Amino acid sequence: SEPVILDFLRKSGSSPLEIKCFSDGIYNCTHPSGLTSTETRRYSNLIAPHMERIQSLILSAFAVHGLLPILEKPAPVLEELRLELVDESFVGLVNLFRGQASRLRDVVLENIPFRWDSAVLAGLRSLKISSRFDYPPSSLQVRRLLEENPGLETMDIEDVTITGPERFADDAVELSDGGKPSRVAMHNMEKLRLCGLPFQLVRAVLDNVEIPSIKHFDLRCLFGGQPASSLLGPNMKHLVGPLLRQSQGTRRVEITFGKTSIGFEIYFGRKDPPIRIVLEDTALPMDGFGWLAENFLLAEGLPSVCAADTFQISLKFWGDFDMAKGAFIPILDQLGAVKVKALTIESNCQHGGELIKYLGDANDNFLWPLPHLTSLTIGGHAELANNLLTTLQRRKNTALGGALDSLRPAPLEVLDLESMEVLDGNVEEGLAECVSPSGTFIRARWQPFEYRTGFGDYWDDFDDDEEEEDIYDNYEPFVLW
Repeated sequence: SEPVILDFLRKSGSSPLEIKCFSDGIYNCTHPSGLTSTETRRYSNLIAPHMERIQSLILSAFAVHGLLPILEKPAPVLEELRLELVDESFVGLVNLFRGQASRLRDVVLENIPFRWDSAVLAGLRSLKISSRFDYPPSSLQVRRLLEENPGLETMDIEDVTITGPERFADDAVELSDGGKPSRVAMHNMEKLRLCGLPFQLVRAVLDNVEIPSIKHFDLRCLFGGQPASSLLGPNMKHLVGPLLRQSQGTRRVEITFGKTSIGFEIYFGRKDPPIRIVLEDTALPMDGFGWLAENFLLAEGLPSVCAADTFQISLKFWGDFDMAKGAFIPILDQLGAVKVKALTIESNCQHGGELIKYLGDANDNFLWPLPHLTSLTIGGHAELANNLLTTLQRRKNTALGGALDSLRPAPLEVLDLESMEVLDGNVEEGLAECVSPSGTFIRARWQPFEYRTGFGDYWDDFDDDEEEEDIYDNYEPFVLW
């Protein structure tokens, strides 16, 4: 209540203040949608006269109007700032603290209408910006934000839009001789997260930074038809070495092919992946996966990094995966030089049959696709089983002889058919014989509910809400090593 707040402010004298009222379950405050702008403004008016001694300000509000009494005051000792708005009413860009908050170090701004080149966003230690609303930056503002914060340790930019590809590109920074300015060296940055961003904004960030100490990189990019190489090539190359050099011993990779996305995660013996890249679009860029494989997995793409054969890779194809109508399959040949240990083909994957046939054909040099494959998980209809049997028999019984014996595919240690329809007994026994004597064979099971009612696989069941799919947030990858 107002009397309690006033009494507290009076008793605190000139002591530094921490103001925390955020509806995230930590501070137990009323959700901002439950407060009108008038009520929020009334509380803000009580706090505003004390801005000169506030060190930490953590607030959520329904609309920016209620916070203006606070945001328009200088904050000379403010060190921590976290602001969130719920309403998207646009009132013009806010001049945060009139540009006077020289001690500010940690900032989170969610749905706040501000300028990216604001004077208070300088000398920061951590920064998070997210916005569901239309407060787009220009490429020049992005550059200046980076220049003013070379000491950032973490940066997180999420769900930010741009005004338009052409206008955004036209605003790019150029030198008088037509060249580009040098990259901003961020020697303290360990974590960079760029998620749900358009291609042009991701490029504006990656094209302007040098991060030799990076340990965690999380990218979720909306390509919009752009060639993946124009982002991933010149702009990300400098990140590859620092990211991979931190690993020691075996590195584990999970590559997940979704309906409209490719997910790429590298683990260094940790629960959370230090490298996560998701390429998204309605029509996925085929060269995107090729670039990831070439630069992160193959020896010629790993500067100053230990041997590429330390990778253990898991491929997973979700239901309804349909990148490039199956034309992508030959690019998997690039993975022959590394250890793809596990492959999962979910039920209803449109190219499951093609993938299975691909595994059963050696090339003219007697090289088999994914020769290190030891774990195979297959879901879907029973008609896949005959092709699967032919493929596995070829891989097991290939007779090379002499020096070519080293090219023989690795024995299959795990064959998991639990998500397939019940198979003909002879076919199933033939498949069991394709597994190593010391290995594991999991028999197929009939799943009448999914196939008889037409609900499809669990991927499709989540499409009814029409929300964007996130193959990492909704499901945990299932991998057998």
